[in-house]
Amino acid sequence: MEWLKSLLAKIEAVTEAEINAQAPTEPIEVNERIISEVPVELRKILAYHNALAEKRRELQRVHDDEHDQPNFARETCEEFHRTIASTGRELKITEPLFWGELLNGLKSDAENIAIRADWKVVEIPEQDGKPSIKMVVLGGADLRGLLRT
Repeated sequence: MEWLKSLLAKIEAVTEAEINAQAPTEPIEVNERIISEVPVELRKILAYHNALAEKRRELQRVHDDEHDQPNFARETCEEFHRTIASTGRELKITEPLFWGELLNGLKSDAENIAIRADWKVVEIPEQDGKPSIKMVVLGGADLRGLLRT
């Protein structure tokens, strides 16, 4: 439980500036319909998730660059792998947590949704007959049926 409490405390500590820095920028398309807005509490989860994903990519890039240097200390690999594993666990939790909470709070039965600029939740047209709310983290499983209560 301590790990989960720690993760929730990190999410709760996300500031408005951090939320704004991670705000979606993709504009709403003409064929999309606004159905809601992402609540502030959930913005924190998504902002934390996105910032952590960026941090992980940067750590990987730096590690890869350093790994190629002749004076590279192999001990740093152990620390790198611990950090990558830790951030990976948090990323695997935060994305479905965000979508699960968002879906449970929607007053809509929209099957295909996305987050757009100004934190708008939009219904988007089906693409190739496939729901758009699929989680890569969960192997592409459609969460809609699992999350509605």
